[in-house]
Amino acid sequence: MFKDRSWNFVNSGLMLGIHLAALSALFMPIQKFYFILFFVHYVWFGYSSSLYYHRCLTHRSFEISTPLHIFFLLGGLIGLGGDPISWVAIHRYHHAHADQDDDAHSPQKGFWYAYLLWQMKMDMKQIQLWQKACDDLRKFWFIRLAQGNLPTLIVHSIYALMIYHLFGGAALLFGFYLPLVLSYQFFWMLIASLCHHSKFGVRAANTKDQSRNIWWLGPFSFGESFHNNHHEMPKKLRVGKRWFEWDLTARTVELLESIGLAKSIVR
Repeated sequence: MFKDRSWNFVNSGLMLGIHLAALSALFMPIQKFYFILFFVHYVWFGYSSSLYYHRCLTHRSFEISTPLHIFFLLGGLIGLGGDPISWVAIHRYHHAHADQDDDAHSPQKGFWYAYLLWQMKMDMKQIQLWQKACDDLRKFWFIRLAQGNLPTLIVHSIYALMIYHLFGGAALLFGFYLPLVLSYQFFWMLIASLCHHSKFGVRAANTKDQSRNIWWLGPFSFGESFHNNHHEMPKKLRVGKRWFEWDLTARTVELLESIGLAKSIVR
């Protein structure tokens, strides 16, 4: 569906810009404090994608308190995860049509298409149609406020300027944009491409799609790469089945449950 679309110049420019910023960070003088910024941002952006946008909003695998909703929503916006309703719409449609022609990011259209190009050819009119399946999210006033591209750009820009003002340009590049791009890689780009590619990973369950489990991606993606397990039972919180399939996101949600910040976990 998307392969023959024209370029989305807003998304293309944004992707090019943040990858150039991340690459330039490797040539900047590094201070120890930058690694703290790097770690905090990578974890925040990773959980905002895996725990919040994916397992909480898309699959409703558990419920969390409003303050946590807002904390992870801000992480998603600042980390350029974008409008959560669009994110959820794309992913729900992916599960409904995985590895079919209507799948927005299937490797059946080519590895590089699933890895990156689908985001640079994104058809917003089509995604708006898919958003009809996301009416359950509109009950949250903060999610309604975040709809569209403008809230993401405003929140991201304000936060980036704050980091620059407090710590300088090198900290901004190494401690903010580098972990942002790596979170894109490990929580979206590599999952969408490698975890549906016939030449990578293993299939533990005989699902209708081509989903795969890739163990070595697990630690970097907080468990998201056990993708075949996930496609077998999408609503289930924990995707790790075997001892080496360490699902950090599920463990974190269970910890939140133990202190009263999460409930209604789907097991």
